[in-house]
Amino acid sequence: MNLTENTLQHIDYPSERAAQLGCQPTLNRDDTAEFLTEMGFKIAPGTLQKLACNGGGPEYAIWGRNAIYEPPKALEWAKNRRSLPRTNTSASYEHGGR
Repeated sequence: MNLTENTLQHIDYPSERAAQLGCQPTLNRDDTAEFLTEMGFKIAPGTLQKLACNGGGPEYAIWGRNAIYEPPKALEWAKNRRSLPRTNTSASYEHGGR
């Protein structure tokens, strides 16, 4: 994954020590939806839940009863779903990640 530190700079680390160790924060489903929306990929928590059940969503893990997502992986998933760049509305539709 080729994400720069600037991509994730607005995510608060739980502690300075975690940042020093290079630990990536994890987000619950609601916060992941908010993060992706802030990054320009509008998605609802319910959509992430549906994709977790049916497949096709970002990679996640379970902590207790909650799904947790790593922001870089969720962002990479979203970027891979967008179409290829276009120069006009007549350009044929091609989906990048499917």
